[in-house]
Amino acid sequence: MLIDRSVIATYKPDALQDTIVDMEGWAMPLDADPSVETGQILGGNYRRVFEATVG
Repeated sequence: MLIDRSVIATYKPDALQDTIVDMEGWAMPLDADPSVETGQILGGNYRRVFEATVG
């Protein structure tokens, strides 16, 4: 089950409200700096993409 990022961004409740989910995913910088080595994590603006399993 994929969580729709646009629904989350609106701050409106969705079908998963008050539901416990197992989540895994990855993050990528929205403002990637080409001078930074791949894999180095810096504080800043990150978008997280998750796949969730309702438990």
